[in-house]
Amino acid sequence: MNGPEPASIACPSLRRPPIQPQGLTATQFSDAVEKAKIGNALLSFIARGFPQSAWNRTLYNRLSQMFGHIAHYDIHGFWGAQFSTTQARLGFLRGIVLYGCYGDPAWTWSDVERDIRNRIIGSGLIDAYTRALAAEQEARDRADLARLAQRFRIALPSEHQPLPAAPVQAELF
Repeated sequence: MNGPEPASIACPSLRRPPIQPQGLTATQFSDAVEKAKIGNALLSFIARGFPQSAWNRTLYNRLSQMFGHIAHYDIHGFWGAQFSTTQARLGFLRGIVLYGCYGDPAWTWSDVERDIRNRIIGSGLIDAYTRALAAEQEARDRADLARLAQRFRIALPSEHQPLPAAPVQAELF
């Protein structure tokens, strides 16, 4: 991976309280217990800051069918597209919030999607990742500025040096 390590923002409150099977509807292929278990695993993954060590085939198989996602060819392609950068993680979270959670929970995982979406909305994670992305951009900009100043032998003011006072215009005419 090129560039800085993506921001990893922990949000333990996202996992509390755990999703309970009693509030979910079983589908033909997944019972309510499985829906709760995988929903909680996804919340844990997000709440721990998207650790790559926790990314596994179970999460990939389910998540590639939730929130309007597609498989991105394989588990590694999905990781790269959704979690490899701070910008991708922010896009992933925004996508969840904007997703309509369509379908009857007897046929889809819309009940789990709705719960996860609501928790993300209330968590402040989108604002936190937005601030982290802005900080990364500022760091890149400052590094570029320093590199260009050195290349063109331009002295940059120190960050502790006060800025010169703006000129005062006494009269217009």
